[in-house]
Amino acid sequence: MRAHRILILFAILTSIAAAAPARAADGTPPSPNGRAAASRPHGRGLDARIQDLHDQLHVTDAQADAWKAVADVMRRNDDAMRKLLREQRANADTLTAVETLDAYRQVSDLRAEHVQKLAAAFGALYSGMSPEQKKIADALFRDRKRQIGQWSR
Repeated sequence: MRAHRILILFAILTSIAAAAPARAADGTPPSPNGRAAASRPHGRGLDARIQDLHDQLHVTDAQADAWKAVADVMRRNDDAMRKLLREQRANADTLTAVETLDAYRQVSDLRAEHVQKLAAAFGALYSGMSPEQKKIADALFRDRKRQIGQWSR
């Protein structure tokens, strides 16, 4: 039950994820609109979600460092998950049933680890938010939870 909740929380966080202005893969500064170049390894999807959440939460300049930490965790999590899935796909045709289950466990373990990291970073940001921002964040996360289903059934 707890693992199920963690996986759903991860889905919520990554679905509405947001961050500080993104950097390009080559380290060049972000564009004037604060969005990363589309050439990032994880593509525009994550950066767009990051920017959307940033905008919805009205992140202030004073919160920029905490916000950047959230974005960095999200990008590292995305990169690590993509790497693991790429490795697993390379061997997918030769896996036994037991190895397939172990591959699923590896993904679940990595997601749980990512939720812990993201929850810590987002918690630091959340603690510095205004009451209005917290209200927005709470509503966003509750609404997202309803979109993907109940925490436990």
